[in-house]
Amino acid sequence: MVFQSLARLRPGCVSIPRPSKIFTRKLMLPFAAVAVLSAKLLHIYAHRQALSTEDLLRWGASFFFQDVVFILFVRMLLESRMPIFSVLGSAITMTVLVLSCGTLACYMTIYTEPDWNNAGIVLDPAWWAVLPTGLASLAFVSAAMTVIAAATQQFWIVIADMTSDVLFWPFRRCFGKNKYESLTQAPPNKYEDDTLNSSDAQGLLGYRDDDAAEQGLHFETQLPAPSKSAIGGYIICGLVVFTTIITTVLRPHDSAYTLMSWTLPLQPIVDLSGDGGPALITSHNSGPNSISDLLNGKTALSTPIPLPWLPQDKPLKGFEDWYHDGAQHYSAEADPLKVSNMQDGIISDLRGKLADVDIRHVIVVKMESIRKDVFPVKQGGKIWRKLVEATSNKTLSDEVRDRLATLTPMANSLTCDFDDGFEHANRTCRGGISANNAFTASTYTLKSVIATLCGIGPVAADFNVEAKSHFYQPCLTHVLHAFNAINHTETKKGGKEFQPYPWKSYYFQAATDSFDNQGALFPILGYQSENVITKEYLQSESARFGKSTLSDVNYFSIPEVALEDYIREAFQLAKEKNERVFLTHLTSTTHHAFGIPSEEHYVHMSEDKDLEDLSNYINAVGYSDRWLTKMLSILEEQGVANETLVVFSGDHGMPVAENGVATYHNDETASFHVPIVLSHPKLPNLAIGDVVSTMQILPTILDLLSETDSLSEESKRAATDLAKNYEGQSLLRPMHAALSNGHGDWQFSVTNPGGATLAARDGRNPNWRLTFPITSGQDWHFVDASSNSSGIFSLSFDTLRSRAESQLGTEVADWLEEAAIVSRWWLDDNQKRWHYGKYAASEDKDS
Repeated sequence: MVFQSLARLRPGCVSIPRPSKIFTRKLMLPFAAVAVLSAKLLHIYAHRQALSTEDLLRWGASFFFQDVVFILFVRMLLESRMPIFSVLGSAITMTVLVLSCGTLACYMTIYTEPDWNNAGIVLDPAWWAVLPTGLASLAFVSAAMTVIAAATQQFWIVIADMTSDVLFWPFRRCFGKNKYESLTQAPPNKYEDDTLNSSDAQGLLGYRDDDAAEQGLHFETQLPAPSKSAIGGYIICGLVVFTTIITTVLRPHDSAYTLMSWTLPLQPIVDLSGDGGPALITSHNSGPNSISDLLNGKTALSTPIPLPWLPQDKPLKGFEDWYHDGAQHYSAEADPLKVSNMQDGIISDLRGKLADVDIRHVIVVKMESIRKDVFPVKQGGKIWRKLVEATSNKTLSDEVRDRLATLTPMANSLTCDFDDGFEHANRTCRGGISANNAFTASTYTLKSVIATLCGIGPVAADFNVEAKSHFYQPCLTHVLHAFNAINHTETKKGGKEFQPYPWKSYYFQAATDSFDNQGALFPILGYQSENVITKEYLQSESARFGKSTLSDVNYFSIPEVALEDYIREAFQLAKEKNERVFLTHLTSTTHHAFGIPSEEHYVHMSEDKDLEDLSNYINAVGYSDRWLTKMLSILEEQGVANETLVVFSGDHGMPVAENGVATYHNDETASFHVPIVLSHPKLPNLAIGDVVSTMQILPTILDLLSETDSLSEESKRAATDLAKNYEGQSLLRPMHAALSNGHGDWQFSVTNPGGATLAARDGRNPNWRLTFPITSGQDWHFVDASSNSSGIFSLSFDTLRSRAESQLGTEVADWLEEAAIVSRWWLDDNQKRWHYGKYAASEDKDS
């Protein structure tokens, strides 16, 4: 038979090498082949939604061209008689094996391929606690690859030899000493065989022994003749090689195909070298009032707006641009995308109801990984359905139902949302404004915190680069401290006693501040070191209320209850010293792996082991809700509940019900959709359904302080000046979905860790969202949140637009084009504002 020799490779005839011989030259080639091909198959699988069946059938073979070249290159090195090349071949193979195992393990853990730009994070000791999460996957992948490479050793060596013979056959025919060597001549054995069966020494599995004549890197000039039974194998290899080469040559010059073609050894180099920035967008709609015309040559930077109340003798932190001649600063008037509502009156539901609202203190609570649909959790929601689908009888147990029914009572009270399908004995609303369609400005915690506290879009670059960049707006702490510097000479009859009291800012978290250089942010944001409490301080001997002995609940944090005494103390001191408290608190228990203190009651939400993370997350959400209840009870205890505005917001969501445990490169709606609540017992209950961003929290706080008469006249003027110059609209006033020219109120979300993708949506079409790839390697993605579809994916914008137009119509296609053009402009202007990247000052680049 033609495949008689290939049949010898069936599992029953494969000889597994002895352990002592595993890492020999004979196994390096199988390791190399298995490593690069498995990584390429995963790469194609990861982008399966962006690749059409037609693309795969027509050009799929070309995706493997570089992999074939790499395997043959490794074979050439391994067969060299020069030890240096043989060692080099083994070193390259082991390196690629490590890269492949890491790639597959990463995907198994967080369902995305690694971005090699982020490889340096492993040098951060604070990140090492995360490593055990992927160790099981890494061990499994490593073992599987070793077994597969060992079991298929003979196969890969034969295939590589045959492919090499096919490629070099024309040269050997032309330059060989004996062009007409008999096709029936059996090739002699090449290696001293420790691992191959002796019965395979001839025919297709035989090897030529030219070691005596071979010096250095040498290819035979005489083609050994295979037996006729192996000719079929050569034909197959030849057809595969021919198809791979032809499809590579004929394939269109499309960056999407290039992306799919990179072999694993080159992928880190490609990632690290970058691709020159976001893709250019070809506009199909040009002319006056087009989005291209609106943005052409525009920037949001201009001369700082006049602030006549700003002290001139002593520069205030956060306002440095006002003290430097020629400095450029963000200007709402110059921003072509700015939509303002500060000129409008407040919402009718609030009109005449704010005079009795006293806001002496402000607390901003950023809630780790709290997605909107767990604030509060609801019967019939995504998480509920996920748990039901995992049961055999499609019915939740009484224990699980009871746990869900009592999971988030504080969230019910804060949002005044009791329409969750559960019975509630107590339906008391605490009072406040709740945004139901709010997205975080970033799914990376530190960037999300910056966006909320400073009302700005974070840098669209990986990790905490903000700590070394130029903050282009004063943060809330800076603004409140600026109020302290204003001379409060104007008194209003009947004014609130606390109006002229100075503000004092605190930052509390039970998590470490060492991850990604977070500690460097505190002074930049305006917090004094003595008013910052983190895990390191809580566990130190110098902790004011004693060293905490609480055990960690996840990689980074101890339970938030360690902060109780410090929260209580802040308000006690404010009462004694006639101060006003601004407290920022980042919760952390709901961070993966979603642990809770051992003394807390844990309810197993599902018997399905695949839902263990979801079960842990639900229990952690319940603990977080109880902690918020405790924190608010401290305000009651201190007698400040009725004069404290408490702002609650998720730092980002968590796609745990969508089979994810991280927001890294994840663009599920659940990663972006977060709760926002501005709570005060005297505020009317108001639910806002408009498109909202967490960047709107700061201007809304300033607006509230002014409208509730909680500021002196001088501070109120300052607050009004500043609130108008932030990018976000105030939630106290009717939201505008678009500019007067018809273009939308665009909102952007930087995806974790910052430099991979950007999510864009606008007020005109609240359910539409574009995922814009900042760098190569990411998919374009359009999703309509109102549908059950996963959306449209593509590796290029032109293809995305074409698919959207054919499937959903011209309106969607035109919106996508506008979204892409706006996103690209915003990404560039974002770097200008932060003085980042190509716009960095020379001293910043040097540092």
